[in-house]
Amino acid sequence: PRCCEKLAPCDTMQCPSGPDAQEEGWNCFGTTCDAKVDQKHCCDRWAACSEYTCPAHQIQRPNATKTLCASRMCSTRDADLCCEDREVCAAFEEKFGCKDP
Repeated sequence: PRCCEKLAPCDTMQCPSGPDAQEEGWNCFGTTCDAKVDQKHCCDRWAACSEYTCPAHQIQRPNATKTLCASRMCSTRDADLCCEDREVCAAFEEKFGCKDP
């Protein structure tokens, strides 16, 4: 699409598994939906990063609800995509110049 053309919403696409499979709030890759291009993205429900439990030293990235894992279920291979390192106390102290009493 050109820069100002709106992308077609996924809910305008006919999914083979029925309307319940459509991803609400997602767009096709063009101004109209094309089953060959958009079916996997719009119809086949892939897990979002918000469904992945990050390791203890990490937290979910801010866009976790809109970021899809590499497959239908998230796995440890999605950790870098879905999670980011937690701030450590030393970095906080250095950044803000305060320490615990």
